[in-house]
Amino acid sequence: MSLKKATPALLTFLLLIASGNLTAHVNDKAWQQAIISAALHQRDADDDALTTLDNAHVTLVVFTSYAGYKLNDSQLNATVWTTVAPEMQKQCAQYVRQKHGTVTTKELTAWIARFLGLPDREADKRRFVALSVPVIQAYYGESFSNIGIFRPCTDPRITPHEDHSPICPDEMDSHNHDITSVYKTWFINNSIAAHRLDHGSPWTEYGYTYNWNNDTSSTQGVAEFVVLKGTPVTVLPNPLDAHSAYISAEQYCQT
Repeated sequence: MSLKKATPALLTFLLLIASGNLTAHVNDKAWQQAIISAALHQRDADDDALTTLDNAHVTLVVFTSYAGYKLNDSQLNATVWTTVAPEMQKQCAQYVRQKHGTVTTKELTAWIARFLGLPDREADKRRFVALSVPVIQAYYGESFSNIGIFRPCTDPRITPHEDHSPICPDEMDSHNHDITSVYKTWFINNSIAAHRLDHGSPWTEYGYTYNWNNDTSSTQGVAEFVVLKGTPVTVLPNPLDAHSAYISAEQYCQT
């Protein structure tokens, strides 16, 4: 038995479930189309292009409207989806350059949100927070950890694969006992939740964000990782304001 991306038949079933329960928050045609497109999305990048975490610590970045991050935080109070610095910074800096520096805050934050597979509604309330995180593998192996980092795809491993297997294979081998039952359950539940039009999200399941910007030639965003609640972290200060944990989109995307 293998676990793989939702089929068109499964997607139709999920959309029918959701169709009678849409809310104003998600009643946006472009966002709903992004959810549908991501559910049917086929791999848009070479598997080798996915980032692996090679060092003892990694700097991960969240784009968030949560206002509770503090510089003295020592662990995460919630599970968060992140990207590896400076991958998103390079992308948004290039976008600003293409716009010749004339982009507004609203335009920039909406573009970033869509690049990360997030809703663009009220994106201007989001800011970047950088976290230094120990590279602890979650949900894999006999003595797996319930804290740490995992890759949200068919193989949760975050480091280079010693067996030279694909970083994110098309299907998950449900008989692979190194992939914990906790993760297999998470993957199934998150796939079902993500592919609903009510409160869903455009999740590729291939280890990278779904870029639903209109002006893009590729729907491939950047590599994404999930960091579990309780994981030890160091919240890094804004390079331009040592007393703040938050970095505005304009500051982060400076060229």
